[in-house]
Amino acid sequence: MKKSISILSLIVVTLLMSSCGGTSEENEMISLPDPPKDLKYLVEGNDLEENLGASDPIGTWTGKFGNNSIVLVLENNSNGVVTGYNEVAGNKRAVSGTCIWKGGEFVLELKEPGDHKWDGVFKFIINDDDQRAIGSWKMNKGKSENSFDLEKTKEGESSVSSNSNIDGDLSNYMSAVPGEYLFEMEKREDAYVPGYNESIKVKFKFTKSIDVAAGTGYNRFGPSISAIVLDKDNNKLEFSLSTGASADLATYLKKGSGEEWLTLNVSGQGSISSKEDAVKLLEKYKKGKKIRFNSEIIEEKFDSESSSSSSESNEVSSSSGDCDEFLKGYEKFMGKYIAIIKKMENNPNDMSVMTDYTSMMAEATEWAEKTADCAADATFAAKFAAIQMKIANAASGM
Repeated sequence: MKKSISILSLIVVTLLMSSCGGTSEENEMISLPDPPKDLKYLVEGNDLEENLGASDPIGTWTGKFGNNSIVLVLENNSNGVVTGYNEVAGNKRAVSGTCIWKGGEFVLELKEPGDHKWDGVFKFIINDDDQRAIGSWKMNKGKSENSFDLEKTKEGESSVSSNSNIDGDLSNYMSAVPGEYLFEMEKREDAYVPGYNESIKVKFKFTKSIDVAAGTGYNRFGPSISAIVLDKDNNKLEFSLSTGASADLATYLKKGSGEEWLTLNVSGQGSISSKEDAVKLLEKYKKGKKIRFNSEIIEEKFDSESSSSSSESNEVSSSSGDCDEFLKGYEKFMGKYIAIIKKMENNPNDMSVMTDYTSMMAEATEWAEKTADCAADATFAAKFAAIQMKIANAASGM
């Protein structure tokens, strides 16, 4: 009986380990090249450079427009790109274009869509001293042209404006401090998941408070910052950086002031199965010259169809594909499995324990099938390997 238990235990270990690429004996240790120690990525400032005396052009501007009155509403200003609309004699048209801070004034060029015969282009400046929008509008297909001198209405002033080099949900609340930041790499040489741990620490400035819930533990909701990496020609490289849904970020956003450091980790770098793979990966990282940011607020979602009566073997949510949740349930399964192995060793004639053991074997097969969705995740593989060793150690003494 004792020998059969040992054999069955090893079958389970082999089954589970094969689903993530085989045993440690099957994976030869890869000698990884040393990563660069001085690789830096540039974070650029907003095209609309910060000026202590500058107010934002966002708001409602009104005045005379030829023989009519005009209402020009600037709704959003992000990374020097402005969007809004104008209305003249009941005709409402969207506008979008550029906004640059230069020499103590905002320089704007806004275009109407161009699908109407009266569409044209606005070119004007906003002087920060007297808050007047002065410029002209010229028709796209015709000779019509109007000059204008607009004032900003108090009721039209926006309480939310953006002067940020971060796109997305958080552009009105924070920006990245311009400069060069060190891209840090550490070798991870082991037989399970050889590769590098890559990250970059960036300083962010928080300018406005927002209360955003952040997930903890296995929850994935909350605010996050991601970044794409560009080469010298502004081509996007095939990897990205992210904070994930960050509780620290939520705390800084709620405070709404000051400067803080956040760490972004690499994702999408692919797997390394040879030294040649590692060399190619390092060359890709070396091509990176600068990074651009995007932000997101992930809302918490509840699955109304989930059932609390599900067995522990099905604790992982197949619909969410949450690899961390898988590991949580899998480790519980392994704990029960090891306990049954020890009971069988102490009392090999207890048939009730053997029944439980047979059931666990079937359950082990189900868990092995579930690993496929997460097998490509290097972090998951490392944690999974550590759990595998527990059952291997338990089996080795049988």
